[in-house]
Amino acid sequence: MKDTACKILYVLHKKGENSHYKGLVALAEQNNMQVKFREFSIIGRSLKGIFKLDGKLYAKQWVNLFFMLGLLFSKNKRVVLGIAPYDYKLRSVLFFLKNHKVYYHTSWTSWDGSYYPKKKFVTDKLKQKWADFLETTSEHIFAVSGKTKEELTTHYNVPASKVSVVYHTVDPQFFIDYKVQKKHGSFIYVGRLLEEKGLTELLNFFAEKPSYTFTIVGNGTLENMVNEYAAKYPNIVYKGYVSDKEMLAKLYQEHQFLLMNSQRTERWEELFGMSIVEAMACKTIPVATSHSGPKEIIKTGENGILVQEGKMVSFLENELLNLDIVKLSTNAYQTAVLYTEEEVAKRWEPILA
Repeated sequence: MKDTACKILYVLHKKGENSHYKGLVALAEQNNMQVKFREFSIIGRSLKGIFKLDGKLYAKQWVNLFFMLGLLFSKNKRVVLGIAPYDYKLRSVLFFLKNHKVYYHTSWTSWDGSYYPKKKFVTDKLKQKWADFLETTSEHIFAVSGKTKEELTTHYNVPASKVSVVYHTVDPQFFIDYKVQKKHGSFIYVGRLLEEKGLTELLNFFAEKPSYTFTIVGNGTLENMVNEYAAKYPNIVYKGYVSDKEMLAKLYQEHQFLLMNSQRTERWEELFGMSIVEAMACKTIPVATSHSGPKEIIKTGENGILVQEGKMVSFLENELLNLDIVKLSTNAYQTAVLYTEEEVAKRWEPILA
């Protein structure tokens, strides 16, 4: 394909996040276009390639370097920029992009200026540069969640029409029917094994409910504790971290419910998580605490259940028998369809305007 501005969409990121752009790639293919991925952290990535003797990584940085230099001698390329909030590198990146159409892609959910990941060299002047970028320089903003859009439109002079919510996509593997029989009274947790995930409460509950099965998938700081419970109680099973999507899909399909007992901290709450949608694609019903991420996906009583923090055990003990399992499972699957590459591609369409 000829490398012209009208035929290519570029994604420019610090170190590449190709899996987050499957919807964009699908849109490009539908319109006889191509997506190319480039990185702007060239020096750092080059040094990493040298120190780790990674020739492929080092060679890749030459491609990135020629791309960045080429931006200075071209114009009107469409570039999706992924960069952390208030990162000081925005200044230099925008210097290279000054003659091009820049679209910002972000998943960050706190834009009131109180908390952000890149604190180095952050000044009032830099924050103003970011405000100018969000409000004026960027052609359009693509937010990974509705929470991100709400924050941007609340704290900046950014109209809602300038922000499109483009979710991450569900891998097609999770929609394959592996003919796995769901076990009655079966529950699964998939994610990081951390205290704020409410795992201790769940483990204590299932330790006293031998008629239920509870499967845990993931790794993290509570791994030893999870192993201890799994060794002591036959109905608690620990699978470790599972990267194989087919294996993970089969695990979802074996279970009736996905549990997410997340507990807010000062700096964290459960955001948009693909594990909920992956489970839904497998007709597994999500039961989650009412955090901003799950609330974007789950309509309680329709395609899953939302419970208030501290009420998860009470729900499991008293309300499970009242659920319409067939309805919830069917609607969960229909919800997951909204997160396929084909559907998410439609949300990227403003980039073609």
